[in-house]
Amino acid sequence: LNAGYDKAYTTQNGHRLRGFAELRGDYYRYTDANRGTQACNAGRELLDANQDGIFDTFDNCREVLPRQGLEEEFSTSRFLPTAGVEWSYPLAKLTDNATFIIEPRVQAIVSPNEDFSDDIFNEDSGFFQFDSITLFDVNKSPGLDQWEDGQRLNVGVSGTAIFGDKLTLSGTIGQQFRADISAAFGNEAGIGDTTSNYVGDLRINYGSNLSMNNRFLIDDDSGSLQRGESTVRARLGRFTTNLSYITDKDPTLANPNKRDEFLTTTATFKLTDRWTVGGTWREDLDQSDTIAQSLILRYRDDCTLISLNWRFDNQRGNDNEFDLNRSLTLNFDLIGF
Repeated sequence: LNAGYDKAYTTQNGHRLRGFAELRGDYYRYTDANRGTQACNAGRELLDANQDGIFDTFDNCREVLPRQGLEEEFSTSRFLPTAGVEWSYPLAKLTDNATFIIEPRVQAIVSPNEDFSDDIFNEDSGFFQFDSITLFDVNKSPGLDQWEDGQRLNVGVSGTAIFGDKLTLSGTIGQQFRADISAAFGNEAGIGDTTSNYVGDLRINYGSNLSMNNRFLIDDDSGSLQRGESTVRARLGRFTTNLSYITDKDPTLANPNKRDEFLTTTATFKLTDRWTVGGTWREDLDQSDTIAQSLILRYRDDCTLISLNWRFDNQRGNDNEFDLNRSLTLNFDLIGF
């Protein structure tokens, strides 16, 4: 059950003020809770199949399960009130050749200091990424099971420069401050300490044919880059291409200098108004290995989308427990309704 209030007001001088509140109640009932999650059991099933090099992960999972995985069946409920205020002040300067906009933004939020992770299975919020997109989310969890707790302050500033009708430069940088440490999102997310890591982005657009987007996560203590994502998109006539580079440093790894790096290239060519051919190539730069390839032939009209897709996956995971996968799929989609 959820009830919310949200009201914004802009003063005559341009200050934008916002107040918001939420009252939420959750009720969970679990059965077979002592069996853990699908991810926990995957390791045990592989071990039962007598595959060499596979270790049993269930006992490790049990330690972090709700009720430590000892109760087979239980119910739990929680009450989640949240309230906050927000201030922003967009400022603009117009010249003969350009427009400049800068906007500082501060958001203060109050919630109880409990995330209820000891009683709730996190099944719909397993992937979380703290970045400039989620910085000002009141509850940064992507689903319902995970919940952001505590008293916190989200602070950031964004800026935009527009030159004529072609070139636009924009960027954001920000940080979160907390009254108390929170473990809601784990140690590797870059958020949860009294001061979070810095998040930001830099975007460049030149008309509708060229765009670049860079997002980053910077350690607030050392200033080192923890995660970076760069994407370039270009279009020339019927040809469109995307180039994406991701580098991610996990502070929980035994080797703190190890970094995951991936490069993905996608290209499509519009044969006619209805037929398109394209492909994707993904490379693991850390392992110097190709991990995914795909080719696609697509037909689209006002009512139908038909895709013939060949895909090769080479993501073996820990100890090579997954086989290479090649697939050929034919999809029919009805659209336009």
